[in-house]
Amino acid sequence: MQRLSPNQRQNLKLPFAFLLLLAIPRTSGAEFYRREWQSRHQPERILGLEAQFTNYSTNQNYDAYGSTSLPPGFRNYSRQSADLHVGAGLSQKFTLYGTVSWARVQVDHELLAGSSFGFTDQTVGANYRLIDKKISLDLQLEVAIPAYNNSLSTLNLSPYVGDGSTDITAGGFLRLPLSSEARYPVELRSGAGFTSRTNNFSSAIPWTMDVRFNGDRFLGSAGLMGVYSLQTDPGIGSPAASLGTAGSYVTNAVNPSLASIRGQVGYHVSGRARLTFMGAKSISGQNAPQGFLFGLGFQLQLGKKTASKHPENPVKMTPMEYGHSNQGLVYYHSSVPEARVLRANDRLNLVKINKGSNDGLAVGQIFDIFSLKQGGTAGGEPGGQSSSRSSPEEAIARGRVSSVKPEEAVLTITEYFREVWIEEGFVARQPVQ
Repeated sequence: MQRLSPNQRQNLKLPFAFLLLLAIPRTSGAEFYRREWQSRHQPERILGLEAQFTNYSTNQNYDAYGSTSLPPGFRNYSRQSADLHVGAGLSQKFTLYGTVSWARVQVDHELLAGSSFGFTDQTVGANYRLIDKKISLDLQLEVAIPAYNNSLSTLNLSPYVGDGSTDITAGGFLRLPLSSEARYPVELRSGAGFTSRTNNFSSAIPWTMDVRFNGDRFLGSAGLMGVYSLQTDPGIGSPAASLGTAGSYVTNAVNPSLASIRGQVGYHVSGRARLTFMGAKSISGQNAPQGFLFGLGFQLQLGKKTASKHPENPVKMTPMEYGHSNQGLVYYHSSVPEARVLRANDRLNLVKINKGSNDGLAVGQIFDIFSLKQGGTAGGEPGGQSSSRSSPEEAIARGRVSSVKPEEAVLTITEYFREVWIEEGFVARQPVQ
């Protein structure tokens, strides 16, 4: 078969595009597949920021029977996205959040090649932690609002950055710990929701399930995510080719369903910041694109933790519960070596110190953490007392030894006395019981 010359392809492009316009039904689009349904809960008085950069590409579709197919003349669809997620923990239970999204879309097709860029669907939502114990249960409501005009894309014969639908999703998330070891926490997280869409788009059920590990240095997760169509699209028959994506079911799929496998690895840069790498690959679907996504993310937590209250015996009580200098005194062992914090993860309430079983430490012992004064000294002296006359002389947190090695130990923080982030170099001392 003789290939068309560039001039012939240009002459065919416009009438072919108008034929496609006549065939476009109002069905699912790029933003619908790309958004991941996940819990946005933040701790109280914490502002969480996450910048995420991703690249998505596809060159095949899943047809109505789940088999892969290649649209005529279609070579590739790619999408580079930049998202900024912001979440604020207004209380222990209630979180407000939002996402600002931008993307560049490029389509490679024999006749309808092109690119476009701009703001995509912007999201706002609220999360309510209904249960916050060993098992947690979150309820979440999210609205995705288009910030673009597809009429201009149609006029310019350029790819769509979204489908123009306003999507409202309500659902929940369950977190179940799988490991009792504080140093190596493993948990199962799952979630599902119901999405109602405008413009006659099909309602759907987004879902996710993964296993997560979150250590003091590294983190990772692996699982499945996807969307299941409730088949409420008014369209009948096979999906039509899309002007917005030149035949790819990234847009204009009738009743699409998709399942993908997803993995993530990360590194805790500090107790407040982490860097993550993620990838996702579609594994099955109907009337949906077969694609691959990979990305880079950076998460940062700002703000101060609020102390919790767990009344116990005096040595396990906070200075407020036990009493300040005008109510009571807390003495510290002079015979127990002073320890220094090697690493801290405030988010996981874990602290590693430089003393271990060789120094007489054992699981279950209690330690108070002191911040450093200017010049590198800690408030209070071994064998001395902690009082409220000068705030740097008070412990900022209390922890229990949860695991111990010959030369180091891990403390699980049971109380935060003051709203201070624990940092490397802080001092740990054992109170007199």
